[in-house]
Amino acid sequence: GLAPARRAARAVPNGSLREGGRGSSATRERRRLAGVLVAAEIALAMVLATGAGLLVRSFWNLLSADPGFRTDGLVTATVVPSVERYPDDGRRRAFYAELVQRLEAMPGVASAAVTDRLPFGGRTYSSVFKIDGRPDPAAASSTGDWPLADVAGTISAGYLGTMGMRLTRGRAFSADDRLGAPPVVLVNESLARRYWPGEDALGKRIRGPGQEPWMTIVGVVGPARFASLGDANASAFFRPLAQSLADQDMSLVVRSRRDPRAIAASLRAVVASIDPDTPVSDIRPMRELITASLARPRFATVLLVTFGLLAMALGGVGIYGVIAYTVSQRTAEIALRMALGAHAADVVSLVVRHGAALTAAGVVVGLAAAAALTRVMSSLLYGVRPLDGATFAAAPMVIVVIALAACWVPARRAARTSPMDALRGDASPTRRATTR
Repeated sequence: GLAPARRAARAVPNGSLREGGRGSSATRERRRLAGVLVAAEIALAMVLATGAGLLVRSFWNLLSADPGFRTDGLVTATVVPSVERYPDDGRRRAFYAELVQRLEAMPGVASAAVTDRLPFGGRTYSSVFKIDGRPDPAAASSTGDWPLADVAGTISAGYLGTMGMRLTRGRAFSADDRLGAPPVVLVNESLARRYWPGEDALGKRIRGPGQEPWMTIVGVVGPARFASLGDANASAFFRPLAQSLADQDMSLVVRSRRDPRAIAASLRAVVASIDPDTPVSDIRPMRELITASLARPRFATVLLVTFGLLAMALGGVGIYGVIAYTVSQRTAEIALRMALGAHAADVVSLVVRHGAALTAAGVVVGLAAAAALTRVMSSLLYGVRPLDGATFAAAPMVIVVIALAACWVPARRAARTSPMDALRGDASPTRRATTR
């Protein structure tokens, strides 16, 4: 509103009166300014519509992404045995082993396991390690030379089967992998490809940054997501609980043939039968954890889609306003054309062409701006490129349809103008001004 207000304040009275005497209330320059503003609206709507389209496609890809394990019938919970009754690793390991055994004896429970790094549970930690036969990274000048696993977890023997994770090579942990036995470890395919490209990771040995014993890789686990559904390339290794430190709080995973929500009371009863003072919390189906991990991309998608819809609506209203205003200023011209033989279709074409020119200018500028700005969204996208062809084709089509629909109403109104009434209405103010 500042531009027209400033222009009105600087208007010359004599010029304005002469302009009014000619029957015109808006100069060509003013119409041009209005057109520029509407084209800018269209361009901004293009940027937002393109960004919204990319996020919608990305969110759809996330919803259809395979987490790398079976979520049906999978229930999770957090168990925290007391420090007083279970002060050391040995007692805690015995507690978890008995808990798993009793859970698997429950009617309707197929299997159960324990882990300290539950997928989508918010406790995914990275860890550096050494590789046997390669230079010691501790002698390097930078920690960036250390091999790194995005996830380092401790799991019980039946974890892979309970989760439904796929073992692609080698074997899973067994009861023989206990204290005193040779240390073993599982790695996922991402870690195996990263540090042993073109080789078989089975039989290779790794260990932590200290002087821990070397752990032999006995199995390779298929791809799985850990922190989010978009986390497709996370590298991970897993150690057996029987050979590792047992955390004070661990996560249970239970695969049940019953309704996941119906198992909560039974799960609490089993824990209470071992130790009534051990709390059980966060009993939830795995699907809820995955849904909760989608909160950030869902919010970003809803936000940008909302702004995109508002921008397209404002763009349509702007096109309608400018075209309607232009038609009202060109009433005499349109009437004259119709008096000289122009058809209604010719008038509609004339008006729509003006709106289409503004729309085309806005779409071209908007596409260029969207191509530059959507690159900063790459961290929010999954399975779709920032310059996705389908999105960059669909967004202009939607904008053009809205803009042409906005042009249609004033165009039809102009086509129904009576030439004689329009000419009389245009002439009468001039005669009145001349008389005065």
